[in-house]
Amino acid sequence: MRRLALLIAYLLVAAALLAAHEPWRDELQSWSIARESASLGELIAQTRYEGHPSGWYLLLFALTRLSSDFRAVQALHLILMAMAIALLIWRAPLSGLQKALAVFGYFLLYEYAVLARNYALGVLALFAFCALARDWRRYWLWMQLCLLVMLQANAFAGMLAVALFIASGLHAQRRAGRERDLRGPLALGALLFAGGLVLSVFDVRVPPDASFMPAWHWRDPALATLLRATAHAFLPIPQLSLHFWNTSLLSTISPPGSLPWLEALLALLAMLLAFLILRRRPLALLGFALAAAAIGTLLAVKYMGFIRHHGHLFLALLGAYWLGESLAAAEHRPAARRSGRAPQSALLTLLLALQVPASLPAAWYELRYPFSRSRETAAFIRASGWDRGALIGYPDYAASAVAMGLALPIHYPESGRQGSFLIWNAQRAPNPTLDIASATRRLARERGRVLLVANLPLPPAALGEDLKPLASFAPAIEASEAYYLYAATADADATGDQGLGYNGAAPQP
Repeated sequence: MRRLALLIAYLLVAAALLAAHEPWRDELQSWSIARESASLGELIAQTRYEGHPSGWYLLLFALTRLSSDFRAVQALHLILMAMAIALLIWRAPLSGLQKALAVFGYFLLYEYAVLARNYALGVLALFAFCALARDWRRYWLWMQLCLLVMLQANAFAGMLAVALFIASGLHAQRRAGRERDLRGPLALGALLFAGGLVLSVFDVRVPPDASFMPAWHWRDPALATLLRATAHAFLPIPQLSLHFWNTSLLSTISPPGSLPWLEALLALLAMLLAFLILRRRPLALLGFALAAAAIGTLLAVKYMGFIRHHGHLFLALLGAYWLGESLAAAEHRPAARRSGRAPQSALLTLLLALQVPASLPAAWYELRYPFSRSRETAAFIRASGWDRGALIGYPDYAASAVAMGLALPIHYPESGRQGSFLIWNAQRAPNPTLDIASATRRLARERGRVLLVANLPLPPAALGEDLKPLASFAPAIEASEAYYLYAATADADATGDQGLGYNGAAPQP
């Protein structure tokens, strides 16, 4: 009964936050690509520049054949997380307190539950893998299918999948030496995983002209950056402000460019606690170490990402602990049944408890303020009839959220392209010197009238009789998705290209 009560409590809170959440551009991007793809071949072609495997897009492709409403995506996402949390509550080797702390922690309650991205798919597959490991001899091939889903969720979940495959594979291989009937399933499972890994690697590769994914490089200073990421994964408390998302209270103490002494200390302490928690399960410790090394390397040489990416270090610890206890239970080791009373369990309780304070400000701001103003802006444009005219958006990454909400093409002057979702290739080149007022006037002379969607107000000197403010929608939790609308008309008496220029905020993929 307590388990069911905990699941219901989680669903009520998550559903309330999800109902209050306005989708931002990353959520809308994958949904729009799936919605606007007429076939699977077109879907694969449209995702070449996304830098993500196809798993989430395939789910959305199937969903958008049934409904074009984004609320269907949110419902699917909540179902995925509900299944994951149910597995944790009923199958995880945690105490009742630990389960409550885990499900109401920042990542499982907010980051991977409220924002409808591909992370929930990885969480569900991770928890299913760990739950099945308790009877791994029977479910070995099903466990490999879970790892394949993780490989198709996102790159960070894929790194974790590789680490768990190695750790669980070593355990199974030891038993196969004495139990010959295991050799066939183990070989088949290894073949399935290898094929899935190769497919995933090719799936996430982007063309050479991609503009979103940075080139391979060694981040400098790499160690300080990785220590920051580790501290944020285990203590993800945001700054207490409207724009809390993707911020860390710890970073206010040691700002970028300085030595992150506090974050470094907390990161090393978290890693020490992880070692103490897992030290009685050598294979679990190996799995966590491999996952942390792989994720850290990806952060250092490819994409630093944000707190939601760093959170996979926390998932790595939770998954490694769960896997270690499940494998021990499968071998009927008495120590597995006493793990709830061991000192390691108290340390795990501490790390889980550190996740909960971050959920409180996230929930507070999410319930009180719009995450993005794109939905509200799109509704205004539709109600006022401007959706029947020409639209121009700048900067493109911000304006695309409005275009995708309208399901209408918009003109992006940075690339000269018409469309709703963005294609992250070299044609899309952010131009900080672009005079958006002049570009809007030129388009108005061609089209008669134009609506400009911008995410910062134009300077007063850029306005005139032919370019007037129409409406504004601000502020928003995601600062770059507040919007300012300007109506432009073809006016023969206009002074011409008098705009002083407009610099958008830096993009945040």
